[in-house]
Amino acid sequence: MLSERFARRLENLPIHPKMKNLPNNNCDATSPARLSVVVVARGRLSSIQKTLECLLAQTAAGRVELILSTDSPALLAEAEKFVSARPRFAQARFRLDAQKDIALARVSGAAEASGDSVAFAEDHCFYDPNWAQEVLAAFDSSEAVMGAAPLMLNPNRESAVSRAQFLLSHGLFEVGLGEGRFASCEQLPWHSAAYRRGPFIAESRDEGSFHAESFMQRNILRRHPGSRFVRCTQSISRHVNMSRLLPALGLAYYGGRVFGAERAKRQRWGWPARSARFFAFPLVALLKLARRTPHLWDGASPSQTLATFLAAGPIALCHALGEAWGICFGRRGTSEKHAAFECDRSRFLRPAEWHHLLPDAAWAQENPASGASRPEKVIPCL
Repeated sequence: MLSERFARRLENLPIHPKMKNLPNNNCDATSPARLSVVVVARGRLSSIQKTLECLLAQTAAGRVELILSTDSPALLAEAEKFVSARPRFAQARFRLDAQKDIALARVSGAAEASGDSVAFAEDHCFYDPNWAQEVLAAFDSSEAVMGAAPLMLNPNRESAVSRAQFLLSHGLFEVGLGEGRFASCEQLPWHSAAYRRGPFIAESRDEGSFHAESFMQRNILRRHPGSRFVRCTQSISRHVNMSRLLPALGLAYYGGRVFGAERAKRQRWGWPARSARFFAFPLVALLKLARRTPHLWDGASPSQTLATFLAAGPIALCHALGEAWGICFGRRGTSEKHAAFECDRSRFLRPAEWHHLLPDAAWAQENPASGASRPEKVIPCL
């Protein structure tokens, strides 16, 4: 049950009145469990087209409910037309959400889910075709499984900035970790995990809960003794990371500030603790680098390791500074700035890497030789 305050906020959000129930011959009527996938879209259809195509290509698409939420009426109409022309999902909902905060938009979308489990997809993260099937199988394997996620792969690891950003955030979930089909773990990758809907909605009572997903995961396990998370080792999520340093630093700072504000609120720190934490932010960055050293280290290439550490240092420092600032002064509009870095990732990639975000057909059409269509705005590289 959502909190009264958050429930009122959800009621005031405009929702697209049309909901499509799309027929699907692949739906398994003997297995009632369904996966609701929430996609929060910003910008243009081209920025989420590959994500939609990956979801449409799921072997278990007939058991998937798509919930697409956007603040743009034009994008909403384009996405609805695109999905309706490919009726593979069990159901599709299209929401016009005035919410600028992506985390809150994800929670409000999940609140409307009808599936037994809820997952999230981003415009720069692409799942294997067996992802939904493996996630549903993980939940079916045991009632103790509260969350599941695939292993993570960095498709644009040629860039030192991309390697550093990926390994700092997702190094714990890299391909090659875990044994067996469903490997038990204590933590899942942020924004790329699926949860049982009941526990997730219960933890979403507080409207800020999804700003710090690690706290939410910890609470789910704590409130359900004997429960666990699993990694689906036979499925992979390809997470495209920034390859330009300046936007990577911006994302780290604003992401850290959002996390820090949520952390201080949840742990109920007083001003002495907040002040001490603020001045200790350089030590926090060093501690994070030390913990991630096994992931950042590439014994086969010392030069690559050096470049990765040189990029990881400023990113970790900016995240620690943002976290310290958030602990002391809160979010104060930071969520919208953080959302600007999270969406339409082609602006933050080198031109040679734009193809990672384009559907195969679009890439072939727009690149008869080797060029690419230029994004609307490119953030300059440092």
